[in-house]
Amino acid sequence: MLSHLRTVSQPPPSFSKEERASVSRLVFALFDQWGLSAVEQTELLGLSAATRSTITRYRNGAPMSDNRDTLDRCANLLRIHEALNILLPQYALTITQQEWLRLPNRAFEGVTPLEMMRGGFEGLTLVRRYVENRIQR
Repeated sequence: MLSHLRTVSQPPPSFSKEERASVSRLVFALFDQWGLSAVEQTELLGLSAATRSTITRYRNGAPMSDNRDTLDRCANLLRIHEALNILLPQYALTITQQEWLRLPNRAFEGVTPLEMMRGGFEGLTLVRRYVENRIQR
């Protein structure tokens, strides 16, 4: 019990400017691969529509914000991508990640994975858990 309390009270890890710039590059390469619109990108990062210039800065190599929510969202997105790389090769001739994101999914009551992820941090986490659990089967 005490070890759990120590873990909770520790400050979140901080990342260097270079590490956050690397995250920006990875996430925006992923957004390009997934064919996401600027609005979808903004929503997945938890940014407001008024922050389109921020998206442009990140796309041009600026380090991702050191904001914990933003970095956690990026981590979820990259883990979803990694899991889909493992899951989808068996269907490589029939479906891509981009297509999978936009197909209604029974696991999400007919909602597409992209719609789930656009619903906020909880949706991102739900999709990540779903694909990671599919790997373990």
